Amino acid sequence: MKELKRTAFEPRTVLIASRDHLCVNSSVNHLKGTALNAGCRAANKGVNPCVYKSNIEKAVNETTWDPQDIEELHKLA
Repeated sequence: MKELKRTAFEPRTVLIASRDHLCVNSSVNHLKGTALNAGCRAANKGVNPCVYKSNIEKAVNETTWDPQDIEELHKLA
């Protein structure tokens, strides 16, 4: 997106990506597809839920609404 910031083009789009691309939890992100979905659900149950999901409010508050590419979102996570 850095290239777009240097142009007059102002995209009004949303990037949709799956957990396969955005999950940063190393205990489950090696899985793919339905196995990743099941691992994510399991990681959110029990005594120690996924730290990334439990901090979602913090991420929402710290995220800007400027255009970001998938690498920037992954870095934020």
